[in-house]
Amino acid sequence: MRATASKTAGGGPVATGLVAARKLGEDTAYIGVFSDDNGGKFLKEDFIKYVVKTDLIDAKSEYNHTHASTILK
Repeated sequence: MRATASKTAGGGPVATGLVAARKLGEDTAYIGVFSDDNGGKFLKEDFIKYVVKTDLIDAKSEYNHTHASTILK
């Protein structure tokens, strides 16, 4: 099997709930800590794309982001 395309997307119960609430017209904000690596930057940019407030996010170098991969055939 060979991958012909890939897509990166944020997710998880908190992120999904915040984006869903925002799409329903609610004001939303993420309050917490992200890593300051590329993964953390991607997640913050994804929240910004969906108009979830990010001013209460603390980026720390000692944190590591987690990720999962899904393969679809």
